[in-house]
Amino acid sequence: MKTIIYKTKNQKNQFIVAVFLFIAFCTGLMPAVAQKGSLSANLINLEASAAEVFRYQLELRQGYENPTTYELSAVLPDGWQANFTAQGSAVRAIQVNNKDPYPISVEIYPSHSVKAGTYPIRIIARAGADTLSVELQAVIKGNYKVSLSTPDSRLNETVVAGGTKTLKLLLKNEGSLDLKDIDLSSKVPSNWEAQINPAKVETLLSGATQEVTVSLKTPERTIVGDYMVTVEAKNTHGNDHKDIRITVKASLLSGWLGILAILIAVSLVYLLIKKYGRR
Repeated sequence: MKTIIYKTKNQKNQFIVAVFLFIAFCTGLMPAVAQKGSLSANLINLEASAAEVFRYQLELRQGYENPTTYELSAVLPDGWQANFTAQGSAVRAIQVNNKDPYPISVEIYPSHSVKAGTYPIRIIARAGADTLSVELQAVIKGNYKVSLSTPDSRLNETVVAGGTKTLKLLLKNEGSLDLKDIDLSSKVPSNWEAQINPAKVETLLSGATQEVTVSLKTPERTIVGDYMVTVEAKNTHGNDHKDIRITVKASLLSGWLGILAILIAVSLVYLLIKKYGRR
C-alpha cells in the first residue's frame, strides 16, 4: 500500500510540474528555450554632443552547433542612423562559426535637431527564430552650431578699384554648448589684401554674438567687374562660411583720365583732318 501511495504522489507531482512548464512556455516565462545565443555590450550608456558619433562595442554568442547567420538592425529615434562594422567592414549581417564571442561595432549618428536628453537604442540580431537584443542609451548633452551672417542680410558690396572696403559680419553660437577656439579666415581674389578682426575667438557662449570686421584692399589696376570674397569660421565642432559678391568700379581719377584720353584723341583727329583735309 505504501508503494502505491508513493507512486500516486509522484505522478501528481510530475503532472503539476508538466502543467507549470507548459504554462510558463506559453506565457513567455522561459525565453531561454527559444533563444540560442546572447548579445551584450561592454558599455551600454554613452554621453556626447549631438554632433558626435556614439560608438558601442558588442559581443554576440551563438548557441547552435553549425555556423549561423545573424541579420543586424537597430531601433532608433526618428532621424537617427546606425552603421554596423565587423572585422573592419561595414555589414548588415554576420556569420558566426562557433560559440566564441563575435565582436561587433555599431556607430550611432543622432539627428542634427535632437535636443538634450537620454534616448533608448535597441540593437537586434536575428537568425531564424532566434532573436537576440541589447538595450543601449545615448545621452545627448547638447549640440554645437556656429553661424556667420551679415547685419542686414546683404551679401553684396561695392568698392572702387584701388580702394578699401570694410565688411561687417556677425558670428553667432546657435548651439546649446559653448564654442571655443573659433578661427576666422578669408579667401579673396589674387593680389587683394584682407584683414580680419578678430582673427580668433577664444570663447563664444551659447546664444552669444560676436561682431567681426573684414578690411579689404583692392589693387589699383583691378579690372571692373564682380568678384567673390569668402569668409569662414570654424573649430573642432563645426564651421560656417559666407560668400560675398564684391563689385569693383572704376575710380574717379580713372574716369577723368579716360575722358581726357578721349578728348586728346578727338583733338588729334580734328587737327589731322584740318591739316590734311585741305590738300
